[in-house]
Amino acid sequence: MATRSIIAVKTSDNTYSSIYTHWDGNPDTRYPILVEGYNTQEKVEELISMGDASVINETIEECKFYGRDNKEDDTDATTGIKYLKDIECQEFLYVWDTNEWKVYNTRSGYLRKLKM
Repeated sequence: MATRSIIAVKTSDNTYSSIYTHWDGNPDTRYPILVEGYNTQEKVEELISMGDASVINETIEECKFYGRDNKEDDTDATTGIKYLKDIECQEFLYVWDTNEWKVYNTRSGYLRKLKM
């Protein structure tokens, strides 16, 4: 079963770019990968620039992106959180905000910061 999530980054002009990720979005799995592998603005922006993904791993090379690896269209990173209108369908939201990851549970239809 998929644990869908969104990964977003706050950009220099105070907007957000985001991608959808299909598998392993649970904080027990996703959070350590993000904290260890994507812990600078540059690394997070590189991850987001690859577009939507089925799997996020410790390095860009190990990730599975819909566009790069599956040759699917309409998978570019989006300015703004493109899935916000369907946020209830995504289980977790991860936001890189300057120097830290913020994790939100979206199952209840509202955002709630998780203590990590």
